[in-house]
Order: sequence, then structure tokens, then C-alpha cells
Amino acid sequence: MRDTPRTAVAVLTAAALLVVGIDYVTFAASGDSLLLGRVNQADKLTVVKRSDPGPALRLRTVSAREAPLSVNGRGKVRHLNADRLDGKQATALATHAITFRAGRRNQTVSQAGLWSTPVKPGLYEISFDAMLWDQSVQAPANFICGVLDISTFGSENQTIYVASSAIYTGAAPAAVSGSATVRVRDDVSPGAVCFPESGQFQFFKPLRITFTRINSRDVRVAEPLESARALPREANPFGSGT
Repeated sequence: MRDTPRTAVAVLTAAALLVVGIDYVTFAASGDSLLLGRVNQADKLTVVKRSDPGPALRLRTVSAREAPLSVNGRGKVRHLNADRLDGKQATALATHAITFRAGRRNQTVSQAGLWSTPVKPGLYEISFDAMLWDQSVQAPANFICGVLDISTFGSENQTIYVASSAIYTGAAPAAVSGSATVRVRDDVSPGAVCFPESGQFQFFKPLRITFTRINSRDVRVAEPLESARALPREANPFGSGT
């Protein structure tokens, strides 16, 4: 069979396609066009620049659950902004505290002071503090403050989030404070209360109640230590009364 020019061209074309097919992975090198579905190699930075306003690159996947981009480096990418993390806005991830102030300096409360502290349902670290006294009351006197569901205050089924008491000795104001991690449900009315065990009290420093929203809480059992059980009473760091 004689080789004709047409036959020679066909053979060369087939050979070229065969070479490209075998080495297609490395075909797109520096200066070549990007090849979809292939590994593109370059020894210089590749820049995609759009000449008119709008995104320079758009990546789409078959499903919105698929990652549109994959990288192998751990370096920080400058100016790469993310609007959400795990579907949440940055404001939802930041620690946010709401503080209520109740009462005023020298205000007198004779029976019980109740204040509403409305917050959205959720898990909170609740803390409160106040300084109470009353020089017209015979010392010692016991003052009590707390945070609770005010709709249940005074009932047999009171929902108390946190409460504490302090004794006014007559020499200095009684400092009442407390904190606890609690879940505020959607069917309650959070509020604060302060009252004297008997008589009345005055605010030396207003009552402050702070709700700090937290995402989760782990509750674990504290294991007793054998060495603490065997601690001699004279070596007790809290004194002989504990």
C-alpha cells in the first residue's frame, strides 16, 4: 500500500491526538488556556480579572450541600470575607450580655421589690449583685435577692433561677450576689426580687441583673478525692467550722 499525502496527514493527526490524550493531564501549562476537568499546571500566579463590575469568578455545584472550593493550604487568605459560619451570622456567635438595673440609691423597700427582666428564651449565665442597708432597721437584718419567674413568685411552685442572702450588721451595707447557668423557657416571665426577712431595706447600690447568652452547657459529675477525705481538721484551709 502506497503512502499518499492524505494518508500521511491522517496518521500524523492520529498520533498527535494519541500523544495529547496520554499527556492531557499536563497539557495546560504556563501560558495555555485553562482546561476543565484536568490538572492545570503553571509556574506563575494565575489571575482572573473582570473588566466590568461584578464577580470575577462563580463556582456552582450540583447540590448546595457540596463545597464549591477545595484547598490544601492552611495559610490565612487576606480579604476573604465570610458572611456566615455554620449557617449563623457573626452576631449570633459573639457573646452578648443584657444587664438590667433595678432600684436606685437610697430607695426604700418595705415588703418586696419586683422588677421585670424580659429576655428571649435560651440558655443564659445569670448573675446579680446589689448592696443593701437601712439604718432605721435594727441590726442584724437579713436581706434576700434573686432572679426567678415572677409569675410564680409566692406560689408553691416557684421557679427560682438563682437567689442569695446577706446579713446587714449595721456597720456596712450587705452585699448580695449570686450566679447560675439556667435555661429560660418561652412560657415564663423572668424577673428580679429583693425583700427583707423582716422590716425594710434601702438600696446603697442598685440591683444589677445580667443575662449572658451561651450556646451550650456540659454537666459533669465532680469525682470526690480520697486525699481530701483524709485531710486532718487542723490542716483544713477553710477553718474548723467546715
